[in-house]
Amino acid sequence: MKTTPQKRMNTNPTPGKLYVVATPIGNLQDITLRALETLKTVDLIAAEDTRHTRKLLTAYNISKPLISYHEHNEQQSTEIIIAKLLNGNNVALVSDSGTPCVSDPGILLVNNAHCHNIDTEVVPGPSAVMAAISCAGINVAGFIFQGFLSSKKTNRTKEWVTLSENPRPIVFFESPHRLLRFLDEWSRYAPERHGVVCKELTKIHETIIRGSVEEIKRQMCKRTVKGEFVIILEAKNDEILLDWAKIDRMISRTLKTSKSRRDAALLVADQTGIPFRKIYKRILDRE
Repeated sequence: MKTTPQKRMNTNPTPGKLYVVATPIGNLQDITLRALETLKTVDLIAAEDTRHTRKLLTAYNISKPLISYHEHNEQQSTEIIIAKLLNGNNVALVSDSGTPCVSDPGILLVNNAHCHNIDTEVVPGPSAVMAAISCAGINVAGFIFQGFLSSKKTNRTKEWVTLSENPRPIVFFESPHRLLRFLDEWSRYAPERHGVVCKELTKIHETIIRGSVEEIKRQMCKRTVKGEFVIILEAKNDEILLDWAKIDRMISRTLKTSKSRRDAALLVADQTGIPFRKIYKRILDRE
């Protein structure tokens, strides 16, 4: 008696895809249409804080299973998520705000996905770094992204010493309870550098403060230190390395075609990376 062959089970399903999804840094309306579509269609969402992410999902009527993925369970959660992906599930990785893996958990998961030949797709969107740079009003060409400094005093001191010697613009993240400590360290290690402090970007109380560290300190003393901060220190210009003869020739050419001294100074500052106020003073001193 012949028997009907049993259909073999597929023991090696096609792996799912890992989506790295940027979410709003403050204003929920900043999420992209593609991000919403991705969150609606994946099988699982890996979130830095499930309570925080659930608020975003609720705002857009999205109901999906969530798994906690943060710095304290990164190893364990990575193993669980990779197993889900290898079993054919699509997974979205999100942080509390902005783009995952930028001073947020996620690098271990993405790296493991690559090692297992799991496709990874980025869904770009809000970024605190780029938001701060765009409204800082200073030249940040070739900037260094430091993110959060170490919380350990010895390591933090070493980081400051190294960074203060680097002439490039530097972008930091800082939390409210460590901001005043950061400003004191800025005064100690890089007092000659001006900068910009951006507070609660895209939120109701968004604040942008520019100037020297002492000017910023005075401003911050008048305000409540709450929210997350992005701090940009402008480039360090070594006067010895500046070719002022060449810069003067550039100033002369630019003045001939500019409507005002200010416009000329802005253009030369943009082309050279030298602070506007220094170029403007040079123009005035030449007259």
